[in-house]
Amino acid sequence: MKTKTAIDVLVIAPHPDDAELGAGGFLAKMKKRGYKTAIVDLTLGEQGTKGTPEVRSKEAAAAAEVLGLYQRLCLNLGDSQLADQHEQRLELISVLRILRPRLLLTTAEKDEHPDHRAAYHLARAAFFQARLPKIDTGRPFHAPEQLWTYGVHIEDPLSFIVDISDEFEQKRRAVECYRSQFVDPKLPEGYRYAGVSDYLGQIEWRGRLWGQKIGVRYGEAFAPVTPLRLNDPFAE
Repeated sequence: MKTKTAIDVLVIAPHPDDAELGAGGFLAKMKKRGYKTAIVDLTLGEQGTKGTPEVRSKEAAAAAEVLGLYQRLCLNLGDSQLADQHEQRLELISVLRILRPRLLLTTAEKDEHPDHRAAYHLARAAFFQARLPKIDTGRPFHAPEQLWTYGVHIEDPLSFIVDISDEFEQKRRAVECYRSQFVDPKLPEGYRYAGVSDYLGQIEWRGRLWGQKIGVRYGEAFAPVTPLRLNDPFAE
């Protein structure tokens, strides 16, 4: 792993493409401001009906280039096998201690997708336990400052919105890197979507919906798991 300095923003994604869908604009915005950004995909997405693990890995690498990520890696914990259990926690704790992020983001606790719910509980446990020195992973302990959630298959919870008007097209380009998923998907006859069928359309209307709530063109919504500290609500 090439990281020699701490990451500022780390997005934990159950599958390749989840980070771009839920927080791609925010990642682009933080990169523009000089922060080091990264994504950890927990699985290869190998159980997905569309595409293959090899194709999705190439698509994820292309999306990382679009977003200007400092680091992207996959833990390969098993698509449809994510769980908040000891072995998976240690894998994620080790990564947190290597990357040493200040801000951690992951999928929402009440997301419809089972892997997304599992990722939330796994990330929250690792967020807490990464700071415990007696949990030995061969790396110094690390305490991230903040944990937020983002939505993919869920509209709520919604606590604050980030203006991504200037970054929306960059987010769209990153999502479009996943051609096997969103641009030219190949589906078996009779396939029925369990959730969203048009993710490119979804990021457009959802971005506009959240943007209009704060008086801008496009927005991304997040919810803090850890309390936000504000000194001046007008400045911050």
